[in-house]
Amino acid sequence: MLGLIGNLSLQEIVLIGVLAVVLFGRRLPEVAAQVLQQLRKFRRSLDDLRRETGIDRELSGLERSVRDVSHEARIENPLREPTEPRMARGSTTPPPEPSGDDDPPAGRD
Repeated sequence: MLGLIGNLSLQEIVLIGVLAVVLFGRRLPEVAAQVLQQLRKFRRSLDDLRRETGIDRELSGLERSVRDVSHEARIENPLREPTEPRMARGSTTPPPEPSGDDDPPAGRD
């Protein structure tokens, strides 16, 4: 619920408040209490459903499996090309780029 409010600007919140006062008048506190009570019931029902179905355990198991596969992929392929040159431990400068001195000069046979 608070995530929804975070997406609203101050002007939008004020407009919603004014509309609520116009629509419900003196009954606004009573209506707000009923809405909050219904939201609590809905949330409790969702929690019960999640507990009964065990979906949280399934999702955590899937997350653990994905993490394990990702870890194994990194271990099985240690010779892959690094995305950036690695720096020596304690060093603040990156290693020098390869100079290409091993290639023969162009144009000579």
